[in-house]
Amino acid sequence: MNENQRAFIGKVIDVRNSNQAFVLPNQQGEIVPSLYTLAAESVGKGSTESSLLLSELNKASELLENSKIPGGIQFELSEDFSRVLSWAIFKRLQGVSFKKTPTLAIDIASIRVQHSEPCPVVAKAHEIPSGNFMDKLLDIAVSGPAGTRVRKGEPCSVVAKAHGIPSGKFMDKLLDIAVREGPARKFVRQGGSCIDAAEKYGIPINSNAMNELLNIAVRGPAGARVRKGESCSVVAKAHGIPSCGRFMDALLKIAVHGPAGDFVRKGGSCIDAGKKYGIPTNSNAMDELRKIAVRGPAGDFVREGGSCIDAADKYGIPTYSNAMDELRKIAVSGPAGDFVRKGGSCIDAGKKYGISTNSNAMNELRKIAVSGPAGDFVRKGGSCIDAGKKYGIPTYSNAMDELRKIAEMVRQKN
Repeated sequence: MNENQRAFIGKVIDVRNSNQAFVLPNQQGEIVPSLYTLAAESVGKGSTESSLLLSELNKASELLENSKIPGGIQFELSEDFSRVLSWAIFKRLQGVSFKKTPTLAIDIASIRVQHSEPCPVVAKAHEIPSGNFMDKLLDIAVSGPAGTRVRKGEPCSVVAKAHGIPSGKFMDKLLDIAVREGPARKFVRQGGSCIDAAEKYGIPINSNAMNELLNIAVRGPAGARVRKGESCSVVAKAHGIPSCGRFMDALLKIAVHGPAGDFVRKGGSCIDAGKKYGIPTNSNAMDELRKIAVRGPAGDFVREGGSCIDAADKYGIPTYSNAMDELRKIAVSGPAGDFVRKGGSCIDAGKKYGISTNSNAMNELRKIAVSGPAGDFVRKGGSCIDAGKKYGIPTYSNAMDELRKIAEMVRQKN
């Protein structure tokens, strides 16, 4: 089928779908042949074989394009005449079956889809099976009239229903057009809610397209508001971002790398930062804030001799947290460890520097005692029990076992 024939079929379908009107001018009494007769002679009869059909289409095309009657008199088709001929042609085209002439059927079906007819209706009319050929029609719809309607702002759900586009890869393509080329993207970039965009442009909440809108919001207006110091929870609600999930996590990360992190570095409490910047207590973002506190003001507080408990209270660090463990390590590596090396009791060090008895940090202090003054005490003949009392080492502990080993070595040596 050549381009002229394809264009002619398109015009027939347009007339069929839109009822375009033609005006019949005054021809000085000349009688225009009955269009019923012309339709019957041109396309109302004949074989469905492609060669005969194309010949008939050529005749009808010449009639509509040239608007001539035998003898050369020019005329324009009236609305009624045009409708009758177009309907006859249209019915004739509908008779082309994929089973008999597959190439011609696909050509005609493609043109019909290009002119906005629903894919399932067209496929059924031409007996086109599911699979690659049906996919071709759906792709034409998405790349053509359906995609155009979405770019102009019509809801994807409405457009998909009108063109018979099912859920799946072609619906995903249509949604992708809405997000990447259509007004949904602009709506969100200008600060609109992703939920409002989804409702307005027919985008499912659980789709990849919705995820892309959420990405646009986080990378754009929502992220910008968080960087300026607004609460993540307030911003998320305004932009239709779910309160949990990777997009909220991305907003929280922006806050931690921005104003919330700065707040903590300057000595603010992690708890206060969470309230001010909308960061949940049990989130990874809060854990990051605590790390900032430990690497910064909270850690400095402990290095300077402050209690871990006091530091935790001041900088909003929970007692049972990785951040608290890190503070205790700082204490052990610093003032608490020095205290024990100089002969102080591990128990006294725990009280002074806020290190709990059953913590790993306390075990480290006991190791320091055994490696230092407590071990020396036993090597010089002192009792392990006395060493335990003097240096705060429990009777039933790994540290006491190490002291007993030292005592045994001394006994054997002597």
